[in-house]
Order: sequence, then C-alpha cells, then structure tokens
Amino acid sequence: MQSPLAIRSAVNAQRNLVEGLLVRLADGSRAKKGVTRDSYGLGENHGHQLMSQYAARAGLEVHTDAAANTYATMPGQVRNLPRVMW
Repeated sequence: MQSPLAIRSAVNAQRNLVEGLLVRLADGSRAKKGVTRDSYGLGENHGHQLMSQYAARAGLEVHTDAAANTYATMPGQVRNLPRVMW
C-alpha cells in the first residue's frame, strides 16, 4: 500500500493535466448556469471526443459502441486474454 505522501505526490503530478481536461470539457458544455451536457447532443459529443483524444494520447485503445458509449482500454501484453474491468 502506498503512503499518503506518495499518493499526494502522484495526484499533484497529474493536477495540470486534469485541470486542463476539465476546463476544456467545461468550455464545450457551457450553459446559462454551470456546465451542462445534453444527452446525445453537442456537449456530450464534445465530451466523448475530448476523452478519446486524451485516452489516445495516453496510449489507450479507444472504441465507441453502437449506443455511442466510449471505452478506453489499456492493451495487455497477451492480447487473446479477456479484458479486466476496474
């Protein structure tokens, strides 16, 4: 188990990336008050596209199913084994 200090360091190391992602997500989802993403609308599409870009940059495989759900998967070394979901 990692120490609280190690966890804090890991979180701080990702802070700029996450803040940038959330700002970009909000910029594509502005409403009169707060942030809104209507189902299957421009805001949600923006969110899916943004997530796909960040995931692909991180080396994840990105897939969208017939219901417009987006999945990002870290490829394993043994490709014929089943996927593990966390």
